[in-house]
Amino acid sequence: MKIEWNGGTLTKKRALFLCWKLWEWVAKNITQESMNTIKRGDSPANEVFKKGWFRHYGIAMINECPCCEHSHEDCARCLLKVIWPWPETDEDVPCIHSKSPFQLFHTARTVITAKKYAGIIRDAAKAEYEKLLKETNQ
Repeated sequence: MKIEWNGGTLTKKRALFLCWKLWEWVAKNITQESMNTIKRGDSPANEVFKKGWFRHYGIAMINECPCCEHSHEDCARCLLKVIWPWPETDEDVPCIHSKSPFQLFHTARTVITAKKYAGIIRDAAKAEYEKLLKETNQ
């Protein structure tokens, strides 16, 4: 499957594939320079997402996450909900829960830590993608 998306319907398969490849790219390409944006109060992920992967592949999404894009920000439909801590209230967003790999990535202070949490998300997206392929025999 190619890393591309023309802005049409984002299928589960495509969303999981793009999420896997996004986080694979992030884990590989995050640098101390992008991590230094934390000191200015910016998220290192935003720097990597907006200036890197999405631009490199010419992908435009409302969300910074293909799974959020697929679910239209309906957390109950998130394709990666298996890795998010269960929210303490209905108002909590699971992926930004303080103990979620996504939030831990955003608050990481070192490249090594950021790579660790990016890898957790990458591996979960890959596993869910492969599981979906098995289920659909494609």
